[in-house]
Order: sequence, then structure tokens, then C-alpha cells
Amino acid sequence: MAVAGAKGGVGKSTLAYELAAALDAVLVDLDWDTGGVSDFWGAKPSRRLVDALERSAPRAPRPLRAARRPDLVPTHPLLSEVMLNPDELADHIEAWRDQWGRRVVLDTHPGTSRLGDAALAVADLVVCPILLEPKPLNSLTGMLQERPDHPWVFVPNMVGVSPPRAMIERVRALVGDRPVASPIGRHAVLARRVRPGAVVLEHRPGRALARAQEEILAATGEVRYLEWAISRQVLLAFNQVLLVRRRVALNHLVRAVTLRLCQTVKRRMDAGEGMILDLNLAQLEL
Repeated sequence: MAVAGAKGGVGKSTLAYELAAALDAVLVDLDWDTGGVSDFWGAKPSRRLVDALERSAPRAPRPLRAARRPDLVPTHPLLSEVMLNPDELADHIEAWRDQWGRRVVLDTHPGTSRLGDAALAVADLVVCPILLEPKPLNSLTGMLQERPDHPWVFVPNMVGVSPPRAMIERVRALVGDRPVASPIGRHAVLARRVRPGAVVLEHRPGRALARAQEEILAATGEVRYLEWAISRQVLLAFNQVLLVRRRVALNHLVRAVTLRLCQTVKRRMDAGEGMILDLNLAQLEL
């Protein structure tokens, strides 16, 4: 799966980092700008990714490993010069996935680039964080107009306690019937965080970090079920769950209902029953 953002500053790299950790996936950093997942991980620039992409015979690069961090194939500034079409990139990623025997999460460069466009074209699922602000939504509108047929799933990110109703309605109109995962709130503890460990892998988080961890796990868990559903050709239509006033108890309720229904789908599909689940969770107001 690929994680995409129309512009920087929307939490794309943070989401990719946590998603890879939660799914025990290999994180491939296709964002050659500084300040991304490779820098946060603590990795130095390495040509291993560039060299692997330029080989005619796909051979998986060796990921970096460290405790409480996702396995990472770090980026390199020369990655901006790699020119692969979607078919060529697909051959490499699929071969790497098979050689690693694990999921692959691609953190793409924000905006438009040849390599980023190829990554979105080959992904089984394109995860995109949404900020409920005018400028990020303007950029997202352009991205969706250019790529309307990609398998999008949106994650409302840095959501305030009382997001503007106008922004909620704009997001509703923009995403349409595309799936939207549970929102992640605006947590000061995440903005201040300098430790390279993934939040979802923290064993004893403090109270503030625990709330952020709970929301990230909810969103990544729903993305995982959507990936499973697509692989099994099940249609899961998740309409947006945007809370005008976030309450922990209500978040528990929404997450419990969502995961219970997803587990029902999985149980029935494992039993050989075909089904379409239309889960229509409209805007919740308190």
C-alpha cells in the first residue's frame, strides 16, 4: 500500500511510519526530501534503494532494523532521478514483497512526481491523510481530479475538538463514497515527539500518548481490514466518521461497532459466503 499527500505537513510520513509498524510491514521511503521517515528513523542516506530500483532483475534490498521501529529501506537524494513507469515499479515491489514475505508500505513524495505517480498506480490501497483546512483540501481536490480511480482510503488527521462544519461538509462532498477511517486528533505529544520508536509499539505510554496511540491503532486497524477486504473482493463502504466533539466513550463505541462488523465479514468470507457490507456511519454530533 502507498501513503500519499497532495502537499507536505499533513502527517503523511508519520502515518506511513505508524502504519508500517502496526502492520509489521517493510517501509520503503520514496520521499527524497529531508525530514521524512528516514530522518526520523535515524537512517543515513543510502543508495541501496536506488541501486535496487535500477537493477534489471528485481532483488530486494536489505531493510534496516531496530527495536520498536518499522523495518526501513531508506531514501536517497538521487531517488528523484529514478525514472520508472508503473509496470517496472510494480515488478520490483511485487518481487520484493515475495522475497521479504511481508507487506510493503510506500511513503511517497508529496505532490506529483514520476516515481510517486508510479507508486500510486501499482498500490492495492492508497492511504491519504486529510487535514480539515482550506489549503490542504484545495491540494487534495486537485489530486483526486487527476487520479479519480485509485483505491483511496482517507484518514482525517490532526482533527480539533470542534472542526468547522463547513470543512466537514467539504470533506464529505470531496470523498464521496470512498472509505474514510477513524479520525486521529490533534495531539501535542505527537508534535513534540523526538524518539524514533513507533507510537503503536510503545508498551507503556503515558496518558497523553496512550490516547494518541488508541486513535492511531483504530485508524490503522480499519485500513488493515480494508486491505483484507479488497484482497478478498469484498466491498466495504465506510462513510466518514468525523466527530464534531470527540468523546473517548463514543470513540470506543464507534470503533467497537466497526471492528465487530469487519470481523463478521471476515468470518463469513472464510466460511465461503459472499457478501457486500455497506457500513454507513454518518456524521456524529454530540
